[in-house]
Amino acid sequence: MIRVLAIILMLTGVLANARAQVITPQGMAASDGEAPVQKATDLINRVETLLKDEKTYGQGYRTAKAALSLLEAAQDPALLGRALHVAGRAAYLTRNPADAEKLWSRAVEVRSAALGPQHPDVARSLNNLGSLYLSKGQRDRALPFYERSLSIFEKSLGKEHPMVAKSLNTIGNLYYGKGDYDRTLEFFKRSLDIRKRALGAAHPEVAGSLNNVATVYKVKGDLKQALAVYDQALTAYKKALGSEHPRVAMVLDNIAIIYGAQAQHDRALSLYERVLTIREKAHGRDHPSVAAAANSIAAQYYAKAQYDRARPHYERALQIYELVGGKEHPEVGQSLNNLANLHYSQGQYDQALHLYERASKIYEKALGKRHRR
Repeated sequence: MIRVLAIILMLTGVLANARAQVITPQGMAASDGEAPVQKATDLINRVETLLKDEKTYGQGYRTAKAALSLLEAAQDPALLGRALHVAGRAAYLTRNPADAEKLWSRAVEVRSAALGPQHPDVARSLNNLGSLYLSKGQRDRALPFYERSLSIFEKSLGKEHPMVAKSLNTIGNLYYGKGDYDRTLEFFKRSLDIRKRALGAAHPEVAGSLNNVATVYKVKGDLKQALAVYDQALTAYKKALGSEHPRVAMVLDNIAIIYGAQAQHDRALSLYERVLTIREKAHGRDHPSVAAAANSIAAQYYAKAQYDRARPHYERALQIYELVGGKEHPEVGQSLNNLANLHYSQGQYDQALHLYERASKIYEKALGKRHRR
């Protein structure tokens, strides 16, 4: 049918060169220059799907490279910028940071030229470069990229947009890593205020911001204020996600840490037991987060000198860590060390020494002989 249509068009003079064009399934003519662009677009969409699953990261990166090859000769700079951005993410996820840096840097250049330097897509590529440098521990190098990204989002989307709140939160996390808690609190609070106005008080991102603010208060030693804000975060998460969500367990865990530090061990135990129950339901009985909760319960019993009640929880944590990470994982070493402390406190020095030695060998193999741990 397509061939017959081409012949008719040639005879009527509408199609000057049937070989230079193809008829798409929708019946629309597409030039040779348009075909690679459409194919590249399909490939980029495919990459974004592949990058949702860790098992297909490698395939996603290969597909992204194929899309870039098609676009190098095409006259579509906006699509090229998108392809470079997506390819950079694929490179990063497949642990090719040098490639990711080159791709995102070029994405910034191409997008700035094609869309203008104040376009949100430019900000997204700048943000990714900042995250790349931050992942390498280069906080001072990352900060200018985050600040440029924030400035663009504010100008292009408005100062009350959720993306502005996200950028503020990211910069706050950077200052937290630097130990500058006053600046951290400043950015976290600005992010929180925007999210409350834009998303409503019962939104998960608002709850996340509240949790962040509370954590800074905790680190600064203002435990009363930390508990008050954690309580707000807990209420928001419950309304937004339900009482059995892992995020609820996260906040309960944070509150329990404060009670434990204040030697309110019974209150801490009650919360840690709720954390354990939620995590078992959400992740299964053999998940590392369940081991962490079991370890926290054991630590509270240990602090109360109830060693016989602490032991089964320490042992459970050890079994899970061995199952999940193998018998030479650092968390196994920590669990053995905890059990050694338990035996030592009970005057069982031979058992304690044996466990300390096992833990030491794991640490040396996993972390090196000179590691402080």
